[in-house]
Amino acid sequence: MSVFRAIPYRLVVVSALLGAMALIGACAFAPVDRPVVDANQGSQQRAINLPAGPAFEVAVLAAKSMGYDLLVSNKAGGHVKTNIKAMPIQGNANCGAWHGVPIKGMASSALEIKVAEVGQNRSMVTVWALWGTRFQGRNVYGMVTRDESYRCASLGALESNYMEVLTRLAKNWSPREEKQAEKAVKDTEAAQPAAPAKTTVKPQPQATAAAQDASTAAPPAEEVDNPKLQKLKMLKTMGLLSDQEFEQEKAKLGLSGN
Repeated sequence: MSVFRAIPYRLVVVSALLGAMALIGACAFAPVDRPVVDANQGSQQRAINLPAGPAFEVAVLAAKSMGYDLLVSNKAGGHVKTNIKAMPIQGNANCGAWHGVPIKGMASSALEIKVAEVGQNRSMVTVWALWGTRFQGRNVYGMVTRDESYRCASLGALESNYMEVLTRLAKNWSPREEKQAEKAVKDTEAAQPAAPAKTTVKPQPQATAAAQDASTAAPPAEEVDNPKLQKLKMLKTMGLLSDQEFEQEKAKLGLSGN
């Protein structure tokens, strides 16, 4: 009789364990609760008392002062786009949650800036912060069970910081600084397209002479200073475009190659 009573108890224990394992497995593969991202989320505008030319140079200098390298610098069009820079998520962006826990750590950030003259010796500067991250969720054994790349929502902190730097530089702007900034902009424009974000790579076997020549060859003329292509590259770098999506969008521009 005691054996008969023990069987149901063991079945209950086994069932409970199997249920717990199934629950853990389901949680481990659960998707990320991603934030809703608006194209203008976090964007800020500020008018400064400078003509368009000096205002553009101040806008560039402000981005560089925050540690951003330039990806696109179009003074005639008043358009600046920075390269990717790793920044803390907490306090700067909303990258969603996994199982109700907010995602923290580091994410990729970039600035997009527009400068337009709105009056005599007065310009409007608009800045957007772009955020993207790659999240890897792990189970209780430390194995990666969720791997997602997506865009995060800006909280406006990075844009506010940029505007503070911009205002300070514009207030103290002088002809000497204007010449230095103009030289920095020209040097950046001459160096475009910008190098990709730094990554750690494993040593590779020495390439043949033909391969080395191909890798150092200048890009086609239609790819140089192409803002749309640079934007696609930035989105791909931030993990917002897969390799296939990048090639598809690039094909629409009539471009090929890397």
